[in-house]
Amino acid sequence: MLERFAASGVADHMQKDVLRGMMEAKLMLRELWGTKNVYTYGVAGTGFTGLDCVLSLILPSDKVVAFPNGTFSGIDSLTIRMKAATAEELAADSLNPKAASVTIVETPHGQSVSGETVDKALSEHKPMWAFMAHWETGSGRITTSRASPTPA
Repeated sequence: MLERFAASGVADHMQKDVLRGMMEAKLMLRELWGTKNVYTYGVAGTGFTGLDCVLSLILPSDKVVAFPNGTFSGIDSLTIRMKAATAEELAADSLNPKAASVTIVETPHGQSVSGETVDKALSEHKPMWAFMAHWETGSGRITTSRASPTPA
């Protein structure tokens, strides 16, 4: 059975055609990103793999602006705050640091937990952020906010 599998022509990572394809992909990525950096390459994985690559660039005290817009985005903004937090900020609250160098701008998701869509919010001339859902820390409940934030 293994002989039939090996004879089927399945490409492995060291065959000439596969290596050529990887080099072409690297050249296309360099063109896409406008760089000549020889270390530009694609990473195979899930959508979070790409995000993890980007998050790995954040160092303590880096200035970051995050726009979370959904359940997993909230986790991402927490990760950003943890990575950008200084040692003192992490010591104060390691599980929920308040990194001074990070600005979180809450943005609406396409549909709130109340079932009202963005289209309905626009047709009623209500700001979309009036329908944002908030996770209540510690209670394990999701609540919706219909009140518009006070303009600064």
